[in-house]
Amino acid sequence: MAHAQISISPGSTWALGGGTLDHGCTALQVGGTAQVDGGQWTGMTDVALTSASGTLHGGSGVLALSGQFGGGAGFVPGTGTVRMGDGCGSAGAGIGAATSFYTFEATTAQGRTLTLPAGAAVSIAQRLALNGAPGQLLRVRSSSPGQAAITALQPGASQSVAYVDVADNHATAQPIAPGPAAQYQSVQGGNVQQWFAGAGGNNPGTPGGAVPVPVLGPWGVPLLGALLAGVAGWRTCRRRFF
Repeated sequence: MAHAQISISPGSTWALGGGTLDHGCTALQVGGTAQVDGGQWTGMTDVALTSASGTLHGGSGVLALSGQFGGGAGFVPGTGTVRMGDGCGSAGAGIGAATSFYTFEATTAQGRTLTLPAGAAVSIAQRLALNGAPGQLLRVRSSSPGQAAITALQPGASQSVAYVDVADNHATAQPIAPGPAAQYQSVQGGNVQQWFAGAGGNNPGTPGGAVPVPVLGPWGVPLLGALLAGVAGWRTCRRRFF
């Protein structure tokens, strides 16, 4: 069913159970307790925790929105999914604070921006999906340009990444999209670590995980050549006299 904006006041509890609730492109404001349970809570623009006691339980269901997710310590992920997608006229999607997810998905067919909190960690325990479309990349950015956000994809978690443009983001716990960016139809911007790294995670701050060649200095190459020539000459003389 379609529903108007829902505001859950402090001291109140709203439980979805196993049902489906379509917000019809309105916001969810949680000052009390909201429980997704095993249901499908969809069609939201923004989700905000509006009081210090506000708590949102992800349960085992799906919470789907197109705009801003307040997040923070008041979000209890359970084994549920938070899904951000196109729709409702939202200019972009974002997470407002350090937040832990079980499964987090952000997709676009229109080419939008996903903004993550600068200097704070967004942690994913089970599955991360970041997907744009050909010619419509999902741009992953920090809320403060030049200061990295942190994406912590936990060991053992799965990932699906394609058609993204990433800048100002440091991945931790495990690399995200290991391999050249082109392998994922993606673009690596500046201030990126542990994205598009080599399979072994080498040199995480450079595209494709390339391993730098040691620099010998301006005289290094001539000296190396002379050394090799000397070794060759010694071997020649040794053959003559022995």
